Amino acid sequence: MKAAVFYGIKDVRMEEIEIPKIGSSEVLVRMKAALTCGTDRKMYLRGHPLFKPPFVFGHEFAGDIVKVGDRVKNFKEGMRVVAQILLPVIDVFTVR
Repeated sequence: MKAAVFYGIKDVRMEEIEIPKIGSSEVLVRMKAALTCGTDRKMYLRGHPLFKPPFVFGHEFAGDIVKVGDRVKNFKEGMRVVAQILLPVIDVFTVR
């Protein structure tokens, strides 16, 4: 899959990386759209003490679930989902 990988200040590269393996309580999402947030921009310009390179950008996204772990409830393959990180995760909802 293609990913924007942060290697250091002003060094982000589009690369082919392996599709992640999921655990029993995780889902795999094929991203349809990903945003560059303010933290991504700041990291690009001056780095970030919590994220050590290489680091894959793309934590704010929308896409389709393509694989579901055995212990996951309420989600199934084909569902459209969105991740929005600014609010506390109390409940996850799908995009319709």
